[in-house]
Amino acid sequence: MNIIRPKILYPLFSDLTTVNGVGPKTAKLIEKKIGKNLIDLLFYLPHSVIRRLNNLQLKNCPSQSIITKSIKIKKHIPGYYQSRKPYIIFGECEGFDVEIFFFHFRSEYLKNKFPELSEVVVSGKIEWKKDKVQITHPDYLVKISDKDKIPKFEAFYPLTNGVTNKIIRKSIESSLNKIPNNFPEWIPKN
Repeated sequence: MNIIRPKILYPLFSDLTTVNGVGPKTAKLIEKKIGKNLIDLLFYLPHSVIRRLNNLQLKNCPSQSIITKSIKIKKHIPGYYQSRKPYIIFGECEGFDVEIFFFHFRSEYLKNKFPELSEVVVSGKIEWKKDKVQITHPDYLVKISDKDKIPKFEAFYPLTNGVTNKIIRKSIESSLNKIPNNFPEWIPKN
């Protein structure tokens, strides 16, 4: 059966490889889970959304909650490369000690990107240990100047092997500009 559709809709039914950052290999993986056209990607719904707002005081945040806070870095304690000992960044936020843990991470990168006595914004799941806050592998750790790069709301999608949420989100975001601007009204007025 041959489907005839208006030319204005052609971009929505184009191949996934027309999306920036999606090559043939990624398109094939996305196609297995979502579909082969751009419109399939645009109608793919998330299964959950995380709110990353900075509107609660740290003392009111329970364990396992997701926070986004400014932290003053006090010191770095490097783990050993290829060991089980984590790299720890010690900091302070709202009068509480904060420990940020990284496993299997390059210590030079963390030291250079987030030097001691600098202020950073961290977003991730917290765990209270006595009067300390611990965050293991935060979702985001950025300089204060880059805090707008942390999304206020972040969608999470059902995935397939080889496709991450980041790939799906970026693909959907870059697909949005392919939606035609001047859709004519197709519902009759009477």
